[in-house]
Amino acid sequence: MTKMNHFLFTLLAVAISISTFTACNNDYDNNEPVQPQLPEAQITEIVENAEMHFYEDEVLEVGLIATKPVVRIAITYPSVAPDGTPATLSGAILMSPNMYNGIKKARGIIMFSHYTIFRADEAPSKGNVWVEKWFLGNEYTEDFIAVSSDLYGFGATEQYAQNYLHTESIGRQNIDCLRAAKTILDELEKPYGDLLFNIGHSSGGHGTMATQMYVDTHCRGEIKINKTYVSGGAYDLRSLFEVSAKVDYSRYVFAIPLLIIGYNENSNLGVPYENIFKSPLLDNYKEWIVSKKYGSFAIWQFLNTNYLSDLLVDEMFDENNVDRKKVLAEFDKNTLTSGWAPDKDDNILIVHAMDDTYVAVESALTMHQFLKDQGVANVEGIFLETGEHSAGMVAMIQRAVMELAFWR
Repeated sequence: MTKMNHFLFTLLAVAISISTFTACNNDYDNNEPVQPQLPEAQITEIVENAEMHFYEDEVLEVGLIATKPVVRIAITYPSVAPDGTPATLSGAILMSPNMYNGIKKARGIIMFSHYTIFRADEAPSKGNVWVEKWFLGNEYTEDFIAVSSDLYGFGATEQYAQNYLHTESIGRQNIDCLRAAKTILDELEKPYGDLLFNIGHSSGGHGTMATQMYVDTHCRGEIKINKTYVSGGAYDLRSLFEVSAKVDYSRYVFAIPLLIIGYNENSNLGVPYENIFKSPLLDNYKEWIVSKKYGSFAIWQFLNTNYLSDLLVDEMFDENNVDRKKVLAEFDKNTLTSGWAPDKDDNILIVHAMDDTYVAVESALTMHQFLKDQGVANVEGIFLETGEHSAGMVAMIQRAVMELAFWR
């Protein structure tokens, strides 16, 4: 074992004290103070040559290097569960080997919110760098450090239902991960620069906007995001559900039960699943979804449908149904398209394809209009006339890479 490897393995057992680690202020969870009782962040693993692989079309579309190693530092950190109680979460810090070895210095940090994942091994701390690679694998933006939370329900909390699209808790968990990452980088003497960007696609677009909302609501004046980039996000959960229910179709149909399970469990709604799901989903949702054994394609094959009426009982389509009202009321509490005051100096790009059949464009249009109505001067919406869900992601990444390449 080399001296460097011995040092790295020693680090795995060392807890990095974060005695001042708290949320930005104490007005989380209906203004009641929440102080995590878990005072330490820890490095759980350092992988020096974690490879990022790219498909040929990805290399051509965004100018990526075909295969590139990164250093992945898996961490655990104190934060909160969706109900506001203290919880230890996990995440990952990613950087180039040259940056880790002190040859280059970072210009800044990019916070990433991961897209919809189902399997336990898809968590960022387990090596999933599907979005991060588009930036760390590009020669123009490889001088950034990536920080990604696993979020509640993966990594250190994978035994629990994931807090899928749970706005307030996701924003808090991402910011807590950022604070922990900065403290760890300070202890490792790895400079991380002054720039801070906030990027996500699909459910990661929702998580990224939730992070912007959390900063504006709780951390204004303490944390400044230079720019937020989102694409393909579901910002209005009621709209996501109602549009899909109205047409009884969604290419993203496998995410509907994930969304309902997450809210039913983490918000303690207490709705019996026989009042929500039809068989065979009712008989198998624990194995197919809750177990975190299967990816999205496998779950879609299990469901064998894109029609909501094959998954949900008829009562869930009835606007007067008590259980439906209970679920949608919780969605409303977590909407991003109303109920908060953005900082008028925010810098936000929203990209969405008009023909997106995974996440309907209405949610992005409403998000864009809300920000404009709130007086955010530097908000831009790009709504592509053609293309599917991934087209928005590619357009957003191309724009972000171009801007970050020259941002100083």
